[in-house]
Amino acid sequence: MTSLVSWLLAFVALAGWAGCGEDDPTCVATVCDPASFGEVCVGHAVQSCAGDGKRFVYTACGSQQRCDAAAGSAACVARTCTTLGQSKCVSVTQTERCKDDGSGVERVACGPAESCKDGACVPNECADRDPDHCSTNGFLTCTEADWVQQNCPVGNLCSLADNGVARCNPTVCVPEARRCEGDTVRVCDARGGSETIINCAGAEVCVDGSCQPEVCGAGTPDTSDASETSATGDTGDTGDTGDGSDTAETSEPDSKIVFTLNGVANTFDISAFATFDAGDRQVTVKASKSTKQLELRFNPANMTIAGTFSSEIFNPVKVLVCYDTGGSVASFDDCEGFTHRSVAYDVVVTKNEGQGGRFEATFSATLEDENTDTIVLSAGQINVKYR
Repeated sequence: MTSLVSWLLAFVALAGWAGCGEDDPTCVATVCDPASFGEVCVGHAVQSCAGDGKRFVYTACGSQQRCDAAAGSAACVARTCTTLGQSKCVSVTQTERCKDDGSGVERVACGPAESCKDGACVPNECADRDPDHCSTNGFLTCTEADWVQQNCPVGNLCSLADNGVARCNPTVCVPEARRCEGDTVRVCDARGGSETIINCAGAEVCVDGSCQPEVCGAGTPDTSDASETSATGDTGDTGDTGDGSDTAETSEPDSKIVFTLNGVANTFDISAFATFDAGDRQVTVKASKSTKQLELRFNPANMTIAGTFSSEIFNPVKVLVCYDTGGSVASFDDCEGFTHRSVAYDVVVTKNEGQGGRFEATFSATLEDENTDTIVLSAGQINVKYR
């Protein structure tokens, strides 16, 4: 009996030592010192130290920016080029490729029997069985002894099979995004074509898409911002007298979308929230007022997507703005049930905390109805919570 008791006591002591507590050598009290920590680049974001030192904070750079630490402290700076990872022809015999981080371009000379077509160096003469070549907008395939360009659909990238046949495949992740999957980090490449998997070390955990030492007694990091304020500037919706339905469905406190439509200020704060559909890989932000509705859809996306998105700048992530005046419904395939859809947009996502957190952005858009008549949406501000 004595030996059994001794064994149990030893087991309990060992279990207590293995847990994450004050005596656990595998966990730490803090991961950084906010007073002395210098900001560094982690991928496409600036890494800084949280005020309590228990976690790192990552501020994503915009889609036209990159993180640069050349001056000794990390900062977001303008990219030299924004067509990340893409090549173009700068002459008949030379290609120019935008580096994956947008820090500059690389020029490559084609071979002596090659010429540049749509950003790819290909043999001057080809046969129908020659392998395909991925190009700027799709791929080049040899057809009847000549190279023929095949464009990939929007949101697709070219990849080559082992037999040299090119295929257009949908992007698999949000460009430059980082995410956690257990204790592994998944980092998306510059164009959304593939993810690199990084395994955290034995004493580390994945937090906000990066590995860091495990903090003793820490649970899920609290990413809320106590200083956060909601968007202001609500001057009402001119011409909307309401129908009493505004109280039928509510949103989270302080969740709203404010914007100006053809010079008239609006505040939509009913059913105002953000959602993520993993199957469709889409983040949807929506709000309504009376019978009017507004939605912004980001695809392909995830719950950490941030940065600048514009219809004028190439980005695999596309934004669709759908607006409903509450009148007759148009027959848009992509904005079914809405009277207007966007033909141009500029969106800057400044905060995206994912499930349980907040989504904040500024935006503007040109909207078109089924008769191609346009209206201008400007000064848009989003401050909603995820459901």
